[in-house]
Amino acid sequence: MSNFSQIGFSDQQGISTGNIRDMVFKYLLNLPLFILCMLISLGGINIYLRYTDKVFQANSQILVGGASAISANNSYLLS
Repeated sequence: MSNFSQIGFSDQQGISTGNIRDMVFKYLLNLPLFILCMLISLGGINIYLRYTDKVFQANSQILVGGASAISANNSYLLS
């Protein structure tokens, strides 16, 4: 495992740019900023969704009955 972290890698011109450990630490230093941004954005989304008006509406209708209920509803549909 230690041999893997000491492997150097190079860019397209063949110039050595460092090892894997340096790359990982470079991005880990920004991890608290990333987590803070995620928490702020998720909190903002929750506040936005909680206090905005709902724009959806659901309607349903169930027809219960026999032939008389069907004929009564047909006259309503024609008008």
